[in-house]
Amino acid sequence: MAGNADESALRPLHRVEAVAASLRAGELAPDEARGAVVQVAAAVDASLRRLLRDLPSASFEVRLRALDADELRADEVLAELRQHERISMELAAAVHELFEARRRLGQGGEYGGDDAALAARVTGRLEQEIVEAPPAPRPAAAPTATAPADETLAQPEEPFPEPVPRGWRRPWLWAAGVAFLLIVAAVVWWSVPRGRGEMAQGVALFRSGAYADAASHFYRYAQAHPNDLTAHLYLARIHRRLHRYDLAAPELRKALEIAPDDPGVVTELGFLMLDTRHYDQAAARFKDALRLDPENTSAWVGLVRALRDSGQSAAADQVLLHAPDAVRALLAQAPPDTTAP
Repeated sequence: MAGNADESALRPLHRVEAVAASLRAGELAPDEARGAVVQVAAAVDASLRRLLRDLPSASFEVRLRALDADELRADEVLAELRQHERISMELAAAVHELFEARRRLGQGGEYGGDDAALAARVTGRLEQEIVEAPPAPRPAAAPTATAPADETLAQPEEPFPEPVPRGWRRPWLWAAGVAFLLIVAAVVWWSVPRGRGEMAQGVALFRSGAYADAASHFYRYAQAHPNDLTAHLYLARIHRRLHRYDLAAPELRKALEIAPDDPGVVTELGFLMLDTRHYDQAAARFKDALRLDPENTSAWVGLVRALRDSGQSAAADQVLLHAPDAVRALLAQAPPDTTAP
């Protein structure tokens, strides 16, 4: 019988059991099957993330980020699970193929009969490996909370952190490269449509980890729809992930002008400050985001990371006492020596 951690990872798969069975039996029309494959792929993604979240041998920070698709890409989840030998190489390859099918179908690509068979095969194999794989040999450790989190952290003097130096030693070469890219971008700009398809393609590329390609789609869409929050938010996320903090900040400013009380925007500002080591300001922003949306898992994760990275482990433990079950479960299973530096 599966343990508690295994049962958690199995829940998303169990929700799509009927859908997977219909795909396996070939009972769905092509239009229905297309949606079913995407649905099954999403459930597989969720199960893998839960599996990584509950994996004691993975680092605490990785497990903390596992449920957040904006913090840990699907390919990174697979890589972590393979590194700890929690899933087989054959399953990882099949999952990667399924996610590619999801991306293709999400972009309006052609549906093939092999997609249904692949989705059904992956769900069966994943459930088998979740149940049958031996548990990781690392013991669990329960947290001890000794002090409450400080709910009155000082507000930052500036709304954005200073950009981190990019490390260019030849400014003229950088300028020439930028000029060339601007010329190329101008040519592409006038030759590519900028409708809702731009947004959909950008999101699909972002989720696949192709950040540079995704950025061009979001940029074109943002230029055509300057008051659309989503494009600016995705551009900020992309620049932050690529460590281009000086480019992320302007996009966040635009997003805040459009929707200053949007939980996603405030959360992303917290992660920008966290990545640039402004820990107190990051914690304050994550608390703002949780006041706007108490169920914001990313903000809970960010707040814990900010407190731990600033050396406030007791405060982080206290926050986790009030966090959703998905976040609390991480600390309950984390060994004491895995606290983020």
